Amino acid sequence: MVQPLRTLSRGLEVLRVLNRNNGAGLRVVATAANLSRGAVHRLLETMVAEGYVRKISGHYFVQPKVALLTAGVDAADWLTDDAQSAIEDLCRKVMWPVSISKPNKLGMETCAVTDHLTPLRYSMIPVGTKVPMLWSASGKVYLAHQPQDVRERLLDVIAADAEFPVDREISADRPKVVAMLDEIREKGLATSQAKNRTAIMAVPIVNEGAGAAVGALALRYFSASLSDAEAVTRNLDKMRETAAQIASRAGVQTH
Repeated sequence: MVQPLRTLSRGLEVLRVLNRNNGAGLRVVATAANLSRGAVHRLLETMVAEGYVRKISGHYFVQPKVALLTAGVDAADWLTDDAQSAIEDLCRKVMWPVSISKPNKLGMETCAVTDHLTPLRYSMIPVGTKVPMLWSASGKVYLAHQPQDVRERLLDVIAADAEFPVDREISADRPKVVAMLDEIREKGLATSQAKNRTAIMAVPIVNEGAGAAVGALALRYFSASLSDAEAVTRNLDKMRETAAQIASRAGVQTH
């Protein structure tokens, strides 16, 4: 029987700990992985050197390059290190947390975040968090910026086999859903309310060549501190610039 390679097993466990905690410091990772700090430090620094992990102020965060390990399964090859850098730059400008989401089956999955860069949040949103398609700002703006035939097929599937109960309820009124998506497409943005009096505004990340969104860029803000109108006035142009930058740098392609 072939013996497992312990170093590889330990490295995978360290990645799992980072992903569960949406980033962590050396002590937290070592404790959770039940490994010495020295061993964890060597593993983390190796991952940093290879581009799978990023170190910020003594904390380590999983990078989008990890998605390449799932190539052939559900790869988002437009999600690059440049995309992470772009949303971090945007977060520093607007001060609110920013994230990137991509479709995963009949929901939207968070695949890059900046929560570690700002205190203006009620909680940390882990990478891998999945939300309903028709309920979330990211899902609505993604659907709204699909070609008409693709959008109609997606709405048919959601109505027949919604992954989230709330999407099934929303999809029951098809004319209302279509009108909502048409309005979102015209405005170029979508909004929604989350927990803890947090509002979300999202814009599409569009592959201009295919004329379709491949994901969404979202910004979370306290609804008690900022009205939707103020959020749009202050942040929409910056968000659109960042979304276009992500698409341009990655040369996004749909498959």
